[in-house]
Amino acid sequence: TGEVNYRRVFGHIAAKGFKGIIGMEHGNSKPGKEGERALIEAYRWCDAF
Repeated sequence: TGEVNYRRVFGHIAAKGFKGIIGMEHGNSKPGKEGERALIEAYRWCDAF
């Protein structure tokens, strides 16, 4: 589908021993506070590997 599973990618990178910061460029999928909350939840999901 072309979708990237960032949780899996980040988990693989961490398993290889990388301990640095990975930068991401993106926009919010929804406007206002709802978009900010969705973004934070997506980051938390990606970081739970």
